[in-house]
Amino acid sequence: MSFQIVITDEDRRRWDKKLAALSVAPPIPSMPASLPVSEHDYPVPDQRNFLPYYLEGQMIEIDYLDANSAPTHRRVRCGRCFTENALIYLQGFCLERQALREFRLDRVQSLIVMGTGEVFEDARLWLESSNRLDELGDDQRSQNTVRFAFRKVKSAVQILMFLARYDGTLHAAETAVVDRYIDQYFRKPRARDVELKIKGCQRIARGLFPTTEELWDALGNLIEDGEPQCASVLLYIDEIIACDGTTMPAEIDLRNAIAQLVETEISARRAVNRLSGLIGPTAG
Repeated sequence: MSFQIVITDEDRRRWDKKLAALSVAPPIPSMPASLPVSEHDYPVPDQRNFLPYYLEGQMIEIDYLDANSAPTHRRVRCGRCFTENALIYLQGFCLERQALREFRLDRVQSLIVMGTGEVFEDARLWLESSNRLDELGDDQRSQNTVRFAFRKVKSAVQILMFLARYDGTLHAAETAVVDRYIDQYFRKPRARDVELKIKGCQRIARGLFPTTEELWDALGNLIEDGEPQCASVLLYIDEIIACDGTTMPAEIDLRNAIAQLVETEISARRAVNRLSGLIGPTAG
């Protein structure tokens, strides 16, 4: 049975629910592309976001005690961390509730990083160890430089990481392909902060766990970037599929579906441009 990318009525209903949830919830920075939230900073000046930039968007699983001390299991896409009344909170998009939620770190019984399988019995150790490993520095300028840079490669990286994780295992060879894509994108003559952008974006990429919805959005954004960028990403897609030594039929089907979608959209735009040239400007 071939793999097909199809948006169903159920997908659209879930999308509408997300939009409804976001319309009453405060925006958070660096949420997935599939969630149309504001990219401005969280509008509470005394709640500084101290989640490292490369953890924003990371998928984690937590065993959590709710306000009634009842145990729950949640999958969360990290958005920000802040303190309130001397307590540390993690805010993110909860897949089980399909909405933004806040979790007190002291109520987290265990935490699993879905991208790596790393387990933390104390969520504060996850946060502290991440901060200690931040060799790029935590000054605001560096953070902003990496965040703005990642927006330029986000769509392509989401597509590549979706395929890299498609078989359930992220291989070192697949990570190397994504790293090379990021490196070639930013390593341009006379470019500024090249190493910071490359290392920062590579680190963000390793924590991504894209969903099918995000794949759809990323494909749409990639097509907007134009034909040369699409052709470049398709070459890296082929490398991702082949580099782990095992090619699944569904991976080939997905690759072909992506290529067909890109070609159809670009061909349609070419036709429109040619038609516009034949018609010429209309009289105002």
